[in-house]
Amino acid sequence: MEWRDTGETAKGMGVLLTALFSWLIIGPLAAAAFMSAAKHFPPLLSALSGYIAVNIPHIMMFLSFVISLRLIMKTGIVKIITGGRHPLRISYALQIAVIYIVFMAADSLLSVQTISPGSASTAEKLIFIIPVLLITLVQALAEEILFRALPLRIAYGNRRPEKILEGLPIILMTGILFTLPHMRNPEVAASSSLLPLLYYFLWGSLAMFLALAADGFEAPSAMHMANNIFIAIAVNYEASPLPTASFFISGSVPSTLRSIAGSVIIFAVIYIFSLRRGEVLPQYSFRKRADTRYNS
Repeated sequence: MEWRDTGETAKGMGVLLTALFSWLIIGPLAAAAFMSAAKHFPPLLSALSGYIAVNIPHIMMFLSFVISLRLIMKTGIVKIITGGRHPLRISYALQIAVIYIVFMAADSLLSVQTISPGSASTAEKLIFIIPVLLITLVQALAEEILFRALPLRIAYGNRRPEKILEGLPIILMTGILFTLPHMRNPEVAASSSLLPLLYYFLWGSLAMFLALAADGFEAPSAMHMANNIFIAIAVNYEASPLPTASFFISGSVPSTLRSIAGSVIIFAVIYIFSLRRGEVLPQYSFRKRADTRYNS
């Protein structure tokens, strides 16, 4: 890994520390204040209040990024996501989100015997939809910036790793970073093995590889959002860290080995889709390219 601009690194660290303070200190305090006020909300909104409270730390982190990226690094959310090398690829992201949701729906059908209608009323389920869409956008973007986009900027400045081997350190490092906050998830705490941690490490590492290959974080951001939206609205599971009034509830969490296999498959599908769409950089393509060897 090559550290080029110490000034850029220092600015990135300033943004990182600001985000962590907002997420870990200000966020929980704001969530506690919100829940205190939520005691006076109508019963219909009680489940939604819990969901909002869980996500307030992420909302505070996202707001800190909006402010600190502009004040400290003189950039914005969009440029951090795209690297400033191309416009935001909204159509590409939406197509990936659809592919991911279809994949999750198909995967849920494999466990249909453990899935039952959610216990919440239809009104509660409908009330959740718009807040989930808005909050998930903020939550997923905040995590993408914290665990992948910002570490990449700190390590490499405005450039990008030009080869897979050059990018390997940041791929592995961001996999570890993504794993750390998920160590508190119920499926990790209930497991006697390290496989759940391997799942999150693999997901984080593959997401970073995909971002490098496609020269931007639209793809992993879309996958992250689609994953959380599907779980929050369509099929959640018991003891979920994201409590929602989903339309269906699964009585069990898929086995870790199945989740790992599913992650490898969906990332491979998204990579091939991106490759065929022309979004993958030549140096991150596994095709033989006689005409690109001189590209920088």
